[in-house]
Amino acid sequence: MSKPRVLVDTNVLLSGLIWNGNEAQLLEMAISGDIGVLMPEIVLEEARRVLAGKFPGHTDALDRVVDVIDCEIVPRPPSASLERAKQALRDINDAEILASIIESKPGYAVTGDKDLLTAEALAVFPTSRRKDFLRKIAGEG
Repeated sequence: MSKPRVLVDTNVLLSGLIWNGNEAQLLEMAISGDIGVLMPEIVLEEARRVLAGKFPGHTDALDRVVDVIDCEIVPRPPSASLERAKQALRDINDAEILASIIESKPGYAVTGDKDLLTAEALAVFPTSRRKDFLRKIAGEG
């Protein structure tokens, strides 16, 4: 059985690096090789910027985690996918994440962003909250 491909957003990545909880458990699954992680370029850029500004003591942790996990970097999505994503979102600042989900077709997309969990966004691609993903994946194991 192949391992699930899971796209994470900035919220999930940062929470997993900084705090113990569902997000950290998801990163532990990636470190142990139970899941593969899809990481959009925009997520890495945002995470680096936030860590440098708010959590400078954690900046090296991001690079260490990316180095040890099975991580596929998702390139910036084409404009057609961005436009489709913008139409489904109330906050167009999340369009690049949703477009990255559309383009990379992960098995799961895990987010902490409420704008990516609206009915309109879910109609484009089903995303899930961290705890829901962990429950679902535990049920498959």
